Amino acid sequence: MNDLDDKIRDALRSSGDRFEPNQSFSTSGAHHRARALRARTVVWALIIVLFITSGAVIATRTLGAKPDDSFIGPNAKGDPNLSIARAEIAHQLELVKLPPGAERVSSSPVHELSTGPPQSSASGNFIYTTRWWTVPSSLDQTIAWIQEHPPLSAANGSSGQFGTGTSSGPHFSIKYLVYQDRPTRAYQNAWLEISVVSLSPNISGVRADGTAVWLTSQPTPDRREGPSIRVTTAGGCPTSIAGYHDISNPRSHELTVRLLPANRPTGAIRCRYQDSSLIKQEGLDAAKAQTLARTINGLPLGSPGRIVSMGCGLTEGRAQLTEIIVFSYQGRSDIDLWHGYECFPSVANGFITTVLSVGDF
Repeated sequence: MNDLDDKIRDALRSSGDRFEPNQSFSTSGAHHRARALRARTVVWALIIVLFITSGAVIATRTLGAKPDDSFIGPNAKGDPNLSIARAEIAHQLELVKLPPGAERVSSSPVHELSTGPPQSSASGNFIYTTRWWTVPSSLDQTIAWIQEHPPLSAANGSSGQFGTGTSSGPHFSIKYLVYQDRPTRAYQNAWLEISVVSLSPNISGVRADGTAVWLTSQPTPDRREGPSIRVTTAGGCPTSIAGYHDISNPRSHELTVRLLPANRPTGAIRCRYQDSSLIKQEGLDAAKAQTLARTINGLPLGSPGRIVSMGCGLTEGRAQLTEIIVFSYQGRSDIDLWHGYECFPSVANGFITTVLSVGDF
């Protein structure tokens, strides 16, 4: 993990204390579910998914986008990534295991499990599917059974349990189990939330929400406004990037479909800035540059639809952190990347950009 990524991640963690992964939290009052879900949204940033299985009654909802609601235009119903994401949700729900005697029902058995969607989505491509059951066991017994028979776990190639939660009021208590599956280039934030409420001392109601944010199969255009800067390995890192908001590369069709060229770089420099001022310059040899280039070219490029960010204010008043990475190539011009943190880390080459959090590299 580099210095910039450390600072970016610290900024996120400092504002996410309302929901702790794998720890319990408690809320109360009439808006119990909404508050619990908003707390989880602050930590993570974008979520969730839709699918109707044959012969099954499933509540579904798609937060569809209008033509101007997507970075790349209308969300195509025929996009293959949407079908892949739908299949992922179906997969999540089929993995749910409940105690013997569980009975599938077509609607919520109690009001507290009827509210939705499961999360307040920050993405236009958020889709989800809901199922309900009644179970002949107490709330605690049902939760214990599910935890002993996890639907998503490292054993089946998933990330596993993300966290737990509890919300309660004068006449109800709901416990949540949240699991996550690994992201792909077709979808991100594949979450499975299981909510359990007591219907009587020996009967529980269960709701399961399979969720994801599907990514378009076409890359997301880089539409940052403002002046762009051109940096080369020969010229080195500028001492300041004040007034610039993106980088500039020579026009290339290849850079409209991938962040970096397919051929191997011969080296690279990383220029790190705090509030536009250079704080560190690092040179990479060919081996390190090639490893970094492979990682960057593996980042998801599809659009998650129109984003309504819930975390942009988290860095208000903090130092602005930016990195420019310049790769050199044999027989062609250097290629620049803008690695910045606005509402979340992203990488752009002047033509296309990542939209979801890019993680560490």
